[in-house]
Amino acid sequence: MHNNITIWSERAEDYDAYRPRPPMALVGVLTQLAQTSYPRCMVDIGSGTGLSTTIWAEVADTVIGIEPNADMRQLAQRRKMSKWQKANIHFKNGVSTATKLPDESADIVTCSQSLHWMEPEPTFAEIVRILRPGGVFAAYDYDWPPTLNWEVENAYNACMEQFERVRV
Repeated sequence: MHNNITIWSERAEDYDAYRPRPPMALVGVLTQLAQTSYPRCMVDIGSGTGLSTTIWAEVADTVIGIEPNADMRQLAQRRKMSKWQKANIHFKNGVSTATKLPDESADIVTCSQSLHWMEPEPTFAEIVRILRPGGVFAAYDYDWPPTLNWEVENAYNACMEQFERVRV
């Protein structure tokens, strides 16, 4: 777990510069699924530099980014202070298995490009604990091409390997 937390230490600026921002359409989809137009509390686990957290600033009462890496959290805090200056956004030190949030306190919980760094069973147990009844959990990533099935993905990867051989 320690290696997963420290992998981006001293590289938070690079991470932030090259990661895609989530589309605002995601906010509409998740609020609709949670059956609330204005979530009381939204939690982004593995929030990194806040790219996936700050999109909620205008549409949720409280927005909490949980991030164990201090460099990532500090960059998120700087972004909040320079761009958003919103009192409703909070970045907290924590891990996916121990957010330190109250039971049933979140309307929406997300993991943006971060779930693969987490221990699945205790992470899902923590998410269930902090989600209110009827709340929504969404894990999303940005892979190209989207994985439809293993055969398509293998064919795509073989094509790209061949392309790289020809290109060189």
